[in-house]
Amino acid sequence: MKWLGCFMSSALGAAIALTVPQAINAQEFPQGPVSLVVGFEPGGESDTGARGIAPFWEKHLGVPVVIDSRPGAAMQIALEYSWAKPHDGHTVLWHNQQYLSALEITDPEMPYRTDQWVWLEVLENDPAVIVVHAESEWQTLQDLVNDMKARPGEITVGLLTGSVQLLGCKRLFEDILGVQFREVPQQSGAPMRTSLVGRHIDMICTNAAGTYALGDDVRTLAVFNDQGTKFLPDAPAVNKVLEEMGVSERMPDLGSLRGAAVPKDFADNHPEDFKKLYDTYKAAVGSAEYQAWLKEAGRTEITQSLSMEESNRQIAAYNQFFQDNKDIFLGQ
Repeated sequence: MKWLGCFMSSALGAAIALTVPQAINAQEFPQGPVSLVVGFEPGGESDTGARGIAPFWEKHLGVPVVIDSRPGAAMQIALEYSWAKPHDGHTVLWHNQQYLSALEITDPEMPYRTDQWVWLEVLENDPAVIVVHAESEWQTLQDLVNDMKARPGEITVGLLTGSVQLLGCKRLFEDILGVQFREVPQQSGAPMRTSLVGRHIDMICTNAAGTYALGDDVRTLAVFNDQGTKFLPDAPAVNKVLEEMGVSERMPDLGSLRGAAVPKDFADNHPEDFKKLYDTYKAAVGSAEYQAWLKEAGRTEITQSLSMEESNRQIAAYNQFFQDNKDIFLGQ
């Protein structure tokens, strides 16, 4: 029976030899490509930002970072898709917070609300702006407000469904300034800007980067922050305009906040994997190659450098603005 004992011992040794490397490999992260889910059509501002960071991130992560476009329903499709995938770090959402904040107002019980995500970084802060056609009779925001008062409900305004621009413009014009316009709902930013250039609508609330691309075809009347933007150096900050108009109320900084985010339970339950995801992401953002891409793409003005902690504080405050003004957002 000695041969049986030797056989068992050898078999056990072989089993250990086979299973130990497999156990080690099972702990490695990532085990395959990482999907970077984008909730908008290719070619838009969100898509461009995701495609910009992806090739540099994968160099540091060691696996492909693949853009997975899931457009539609004001980003809800991408949110639901990302949340339904395993929370293992292999699916990362290229987030745009305004749409989740809007969804929370209409469905506060949904499982993927703001506090269920952790942002690696709010990489882009693209200011909201008020824009008219270059040949418009309105040279200033005051001119536009005066005309809205003279013709209540007649001036057409393009507003992107579920956007911070929608909330910001309604808060500014209807709540603070007490004037009325005719809302023309829009589903995508690029067609909305095309409609303005074609003079199918009178005014739009959009973002600075998309407006900059329109060049001399448009005029920007105000930027929703306190300092303006180098993208549009002739456009005044909205709070400076309000002060000049003798209005005491002020608007917060508003814009499209974009960047990479993962479910919070992944960060909580897999801290080492999350750290690798975060560290490689930050290495990519800080790389000379990515910084050169930002300059070439003309996106340095909307790109910021924040810690993960500061990014998530910014997101919480931004989401609170939506909650504080949900009656305006819902038209109540």
